[in-house]
Parts: sequence; C-alpha cells; structure tokens
Amino acid sequence: MDLLFNLLKKIHARPGLYLRSKSLTNLIHLSHGFYWGTEACEEEHPDIAIITEPDFWFKFNEFVHKYYNKTMGGMDAAWLITDLSDSEEEAFDKYFELLNMFLKQRGQIFLD
Repeated sequence: MDLLFNLLKKIHARPGLYLRSKSLTNLIHLSHGFYWGTEACEEEHPDIAIITEPDFWFKFNEFVHKYYNKTMGGMDAAWLITDLSDSEEEAFDKYFELLNMFLKQRGQIFLD
C-alpha cells in the first residue's frame, strides 16, 4: 500500500491525533508536507512508494470536478470541496467520501 494512503487512513480514523482540528485544509497541508518530505526516500528506497500511480491525483481531481459538475478551471479537488462545503469538518468528511467513491469505482478498497 502506498505510504500516503496509509497516512490518510490513519488520519481519517483519528483526525485529532494528526491535525489541530478536523479540517480538510489542515489535512491537505499535512499530506502535501508528507509527500514532499518523503519524496527523497523513494530514490534511496525504491521499494517504498509514496503513491504508485503518477497521475492518480489528476484523475481524482477530474472525478471530483465531474461529481460537482464543475469545469477543471485550475481549482484543486480539495479546494473545490472546501469551497462548496459549509464547514472545514464537512469538507474533510466529503473529501474522504469522494476519495472512497473514486477508489471503489476503480476496484480498490480504501475505507471499509
């Protein structure tokens, strides 16, 4: 399993342990930092994948924009979800709901 997905699963289960508050903005900042901070590990340890599919996030972005019937006007999926939610907590829950839907559509299991 990809390192980033393992981290996301843990955060989903216990957001208060990893984030200051249950917030999609906080989640995105933490996951971006994790991604960029561990990218160098892939060079030294190619058996450890941060995320195995290079265009995964682009495809997820497309999925989210289609879900909301919005054009891909440069807005990242997380910011679109946040913009269309009433609160950061609601956006956090919606993000994981959509990520799970996207992965199930592809035959992958993320959250049970």
